[in-house]
Amino acid sequence: MTFLDPHSFENGEVMARMLGSFWSMWFNDQEKLKDILDGKGNAEYENYLQLKELTDSISKSDVPIFGKRYWRFVDFTSSEQSASDSLKNLYGTAGVVYGDPILYGQKRDSKYYSYPITEDMVGCSHLYNRVLDPSFVMTRGIDFDIDPTLMVINFYTDPLENELLSIKEVINDDGEVTDTIIGLWANNALVDKQHIWIHFGYVLNIWQKSSKYYRQFISALWDQLVLGPSKTAYKLAISAVTGIPVALGDEVVETILTEDHAMTIITDLNVYEYVPTAVPTVAVGDAVQQGSTMTDGFQVLIPTPTTDWSGISALSVGKQFMHFDSVNGPIVFENKDVALEYLSKDIEGRTIAQFEVHGVATDVSAFWSAVHKNGIADKTLANYLDTRADPIDEPSELDLPELINPFEFMMENIFANNAYVVHLKPAQFATDAPGLSYIGRMRLYMEAHTTQIIFIEMDPVTDYYSSSDLVDTVEFMGGLYHSDVIDTSEPAGYEDTGMLVDHGPVFSFVPELCN
Repeated sequence: MTFLDPHSFENGEVMARMLGSFWSMWFNDQEKLKDILDGKGNAEYENYLQLKELTDSISKSDVPIFGKRYWRFVDFTSSEQSASDSLKNLYGTAGVVYGDPILYGQKRDSKYYSYPITEDMVGCSHLYNRVLDPSFVMTRGIDFDIDPTLMVINFYTDPLENELLSIKEVINDDGEVTDTIIGLWANNALVDKQHIWIHFGYVLNIWQKSSKYYRQFISALWDQLVLGPSKTAYKLAISAVTGIPVALGDEVVETILTEDHAMTIITDLNVYEYVPTAVPTVAVGDAVQQGSTMTDGFQVLIPTPTTDWSGISALSVGKQFMHFDSVNGPIVFENKDVALEYLSKDIEGRTIAQFEVHGVATDVSAFWSAVHKNGIADKTLANYLDTRADPIDEPSELDLPELINPFEFMMENIFANNAYVVHLKPAQFATDAPGLSYIGRMRLYMEAHTTQIIFIEMDPVTDYYSSSDLVDTVEFMGGLYHSDVIDTSEPAGYEDTGMLVDHGPVFSFVPELCN
């Protein structure tokens, strides 16, 4: 029924009917009565919104991202105004030139008239010059826009020139007008009261800008903390920092749409939107469970003998993880088959075997020395790789496999049951997602003796340089180690000091390929 809707209480006509037949039919001054009830109703509706905001804050899943204020008075001071040139795109097109320099589908707006807004206001639907019987209304997206990041409101026309707006003059002691203030009423204003942080985030000491991603991230970590760690909660947290949706429940895929602006997956319960370049990993008719990934934007893999590692090229293991004091830099294990090298036997008759890994030569040598030294106390690498069913002595070269995949060896023997392996594609992250700066905090809420290994797949970037007969000057910054520019060979005239020798940048011309 209409009168049970809380929003009806700010409608004077509805409330007049609720008072009874005398007030709604026989009382003469109906308009004044409705205005009075409108004012009282607005105040009560504002109380209702704040009460609902308070009760919703009890739940970590329903805690409001932003509070809602039915009416909020805002003012803007003319001295704080800044005007800026702008080019507004009407159709979102780019690259289609229709005349020069104007692009097709664009028009020039002469200026934005920008004013600062209060820190907690992030949006509103309309601006009115007064609450009751307004004579002037501005609509967001047509007359103005709000940028909560810069904390400014951008008007498309100068509000100071509008005679219908309430303008207050600021007069100094000499009677001179020094400034003017514009007063407006914001309807359906959204205010950021930091509810997620105040009620739940502070416990975990994790603050983010209020957003649906922050709420999902905190909710997932609370589940890990209170209910116990789980792969589902972990994937929900990854989804929150990347902005890539996962299934929210047990659902069935019904439709997959690929359009210019988005790729959309529709299930029997929800609609999930991704960037247009996302590649779905599900098909129509597939059943998905809560936490299931539906695109290749991110995957959470558990190291097992049957895990598909084809999308990952290598693993870099640092000193802090290995705990080898003699190894200073990371050791890289490539995801490819390499020859297992049978070296010899040590002075105790133990077989020495190793395979190709990458890193600084001194670190690689120290790594294999430490591996064999630690293995002597129990079983060496060669003992573990012995192919004989019941070995009774040290393996010979014929007792060892010819090939080994260093990456898979590490995953199956070192990280099995002790790691979540996350494969991420930042090109598919949501533009307003928090990003990977928070992913390290998730380690605190994982299972004991479990770590996370993050693989970030960057899009390749190709650049070209056209040489000429002119003398060009190039400046270089320090960067990552690369075998083309640094080696461990001994410079002529130097003794064997183990120094790294920087030969400088190496240029080569690569013919352009056309398919």
